[in-house]
Amino acid sequence: MDRFSSTNGAFCISPLPGNGQVAVTHNAFIKRGHRGQGKGHDLKLQQLILLEKEHYNYTICTVRADNEPQRKVLIKHGYKLLDSFISEQTDARTELWGRQV
Repeated sequence: MDRFSSTNGAFCISPLPGNGQVAVTHNAFIKRGHRGQGKGHDLKLQQLILLEKEHYNYTICTVRADNEPQRKVLIKHGYKLLDSFISEQTDARTELWGRQV
């Protein structure tokens, strides 16, 4: 797992066990004082550049279905909704998103 940060926030990238060409992106967040200013789009773009540089072919992530700002970032950057389920940990709908790098 690699953790990346910027002045706006941070995220992690891990290879999918059993298939190192698929990246699992996780623990993404935007610092509170930077939210609502388009910084999520900047961070996602930084993430996609790193994924390409590291030669990943595909990336997946999960997001709570009620996290509309994150869903908008994913849609803008070409991610597709793959599936959804109710998380036993949070009792909330969780969505699985993915895209080619």
